[in-house]
Amino acid sequence: MRISENVALIEDGAFMYNTLENLRIGANLFTIPRSAFCHNNLTNLVLPENTQKIQSDAFSDNPI
Repeated sequence: MRISENVALIEDGAFMYNTLENLRIGANLFTIPRSAFCHNNLTNLVLPENTQKIQSDAFSDNPI
């Protein structure tokens, strides 16, 4: 899954309990919210260099 460069905000838990395996986050999402991607199957994650904050449990319960 790719989060577009046009996305600047996602809500807490927005993608939790899915089956995501790959994730690439666009450069305009500066904060990864609480539990946003928890309980998935992530094995590949690409974060932009300008990520400012990763909140608690953002990627918990993933293979990564």
